[in-house]
Amino acid sequence: MCTRPLPPPPVERLLEQTLAVDAEERASFLRVACEGDDELLAEMVSLVAALAMSTILTGAIGMLTAPLPCVGWEDVDISTMPPLRVEPGGGRSPQPGAFVTVRFR
Repeated sequence: MCTRPLPPPPVERLLEQTLAVDAEERASFLRVACEGDDELLAEMVSLVAALAMSTILTGAIGMLTAPLPCVGWEDVDISTMPPLRVEPGGGRSPQPGAFVTVRFR
């Protein structure tokens, strides 16, 4: 029984080699490596683009799901803040769901 792993398929091997090349040089590397095989070139470009997009999306999802730092709020004592005042002449009362701006003096 053979316990050595099988060598990777040519596309997988070429993908690994492509990713090892600097991003600026990948297009020219792929043109040479695919030796005029337009189908293989299109497949490789698609795979590299999909991996790049996956990396970008993974980073974006990580940023969106990371907890936001709350810098400085641990020192705020709400009991010392002045009461909220509504300035007269402001017109109608805000509708439910409307944004209200507040200025502290």
